[in-house]
Amino acid sequence: MNKDQSTSSEHQVQDEVINHPKTATLLGEELEIKGIAIPAVNKEFDNMVDEISKTKPEKEQEQKVVEKKEEKPYTPEQAAGVVLMGLNSVMGLVGKLTNIPINLGQETQMVFAAMTTPLVMKYGQTIKGLLNPENVDLDSNIPEYLAIAAVGVIAVPSYLQVKEFKKLTELQGHLSEAGKKANETGKPQAVNV
Repeated sequence: MNKDQSTSSEHQVQDEVINHPKTATLLGEELEIKGIAIPAVNKEFDNMVDEISKTKPEKEQEQKVVEKKEEKPYTPEQAAGVVLMGLNSVMGLVGKLTNIPINLGQETQMVFAAMTTPLVMKYGQTIKGLLNPENVDLDSNIPEYLAIAAVGVIAVPSYLQVKEFKKLTELQGHLSEAGKKANETGKPQAVNV
């Protein structure tokens, strides 16, 4: 078979395909069957072509948009509650470490909450994910970071309790010494702390 004959038969097949009623619908031409006009809208085909013709960056961007719509673990009110709870925990810890009671006014707390709530909402999915061990990526460094944080959660209060216990036992020692001297002398004694 020579080249001219194959080209001729290819054109014949192509003409038959293009003139076929289903092809006309796919090509976006209006089709008339038995006097009824059928619009050439094939949404399934259009969606399939759109999906196939998307580039990888377009697909990734579309996936990010879908994920952003899906991930809203906290409402603004819940996020503000998380912020205020964290703020109060930090202020309590700082107060224990410094032996100075730290009190922030309600206005200051509300401004802090208003300014940090969007951050909690943005990373809320990550925060909630870290609180559930099944969601932690074991191939990352996150398990190690969580373990370090867990040690801190135990170590800081333990340290504070030991420090407080030492103060109390030292004070009790001074009081018992002063009590013994008071009993011996019959006069009240000053306690040196």
